Amino acid sequence: MRILVAAPPKTGNVWLEKLLSAAFDFEWVRSAPAYDHWNRGDPSPLGDFIAAGSYPERSICHQHYWPSPKLFELTERHGIKLLTTLRDPYDQFVSWYYYVQNFPEWFVAAADPAQRPIGKPIDDPDVLDFLERYFGVFLDLGVEWVDSGRSLIVRYESLHSDPEGVLQAAQQWLGLEPVRPFSEAIAAASAESMRRMGPDLQRHIRSGTVNNSRELLTAAHLEIFRRVHAERVTRLGYAGR
Repeated sequence: MRILVAAPPKTGNVWLEKLLSAAFDFEWVRSAPAYDHWNRGDPSPLGDFIAAGSYPERSICHQHYWPSPKLFELTERHGIKLLTTLRDPYDQFVSWYYYVQNFPEWFVAAADPAQRPIGKPIDDPDVLDFLERYFGVFLDLGVEWVDSGRSLIVRYESLHSDPEGVLQAAQQWLGLEPVRPFSEAIAAASAESMRRMGPDLQRHIRSGTVNNSRELLTAAHLEIFRRVHAERVTRLGYAGR
């Protein structure tokens, strides 16, 4: 068996990977197969990734795949179980903004649309433009996974409030017995523990908090969310938060 976290960016992918790898003794693969989530890219390189030995049995990785018949064929062929993380879109946007600031070289090299906000305040017109024109892609990705019914949905907020419940749901979904107590896995996957694993994760894991967007977003951000993304927020299950 392999585990794949297929989910939108900045929704707790890394946290869930570490939690599952610690609980069920799966190798945590920190790389990922090539994929263009902006354009619903072809997931076929996943097969090449496995053939190259980069994603062995009893390992876990993540990639921002869209659900598709081709992806499901690959996961069934290679014994891959799917999980998807979701997060309050307001918090997700704030996390995405800081992620871009922390890894600007990646976005410049990829000519990613997110390179425009690099080095700019969170309320800069270019940041607001990204929220209005591009951020909906990430929300649509989450909506399609919810609608697909093919993946265990794990909410970022539950990783905070009830990580043991997340692990119990994953145990049932995966059909696996844990190799260590859930309390030990939860401690190993804490933000502090992961930051100690190296400089990359120190930059990757910013705050690991819930609802910090309420302190950082302005009326201009909230207006865009209401005008452009309200239906998406509702379909993701976060209306009224």
